[in-house]
Amino acid sequence: MVSQSRLLPVRSSEYPRSPENILGRQLPRDRRVADVLGKYGLVERAGRGAGARYLLSRRFYGVLGKSGAYTRRRGLDDGQNKALLLSHLESVGERGSPISELQEVVPALSRAQVHRLLGVLREEGGVTLVGEKRGARWYAVPGTGEI
Repeated sequence: MVSQSRLLPVRSSEYPRSPENILGRQLPRDRRVADVLGKYGLVERAGRGAGARYLLSRRFYGVLGKSGAYTRRRGLDDGQNKALLLSHLESVGERGSPISELQEVVPALSRAQVHRLLGVLREEGGVTLVGEKRGARWYAVPGTGEI
């Protein structure tokens, strides 16, 4: 039998009920609360699976007059991130860009996510990779323009 102390915090002030606490998944039971808030349009789910995050909805931020904060927390979609990477590669031209520099263009993404987007761009014919390992550089393919 599970003791009551393992189900509830010792003090209510130990885990205050705030949007950051509920949406930050600090407590296992808060996902259910976030799902209910989502049904009422107060929160949105960003991502899939175990890595999914909950954040206050666009409508909620709009009411607060902070729609920019929503965009910053939500992040950009793949199309916008690909456009940023391609734009950067076009701007550096023949110099090319190492992966570390491209990570600075989209700092919200991990190295693996940047590699995945570059792979998609390569399949679309927008970029090419020259070299290997530390000497590898990414280049925009001339004449491809926008995605």
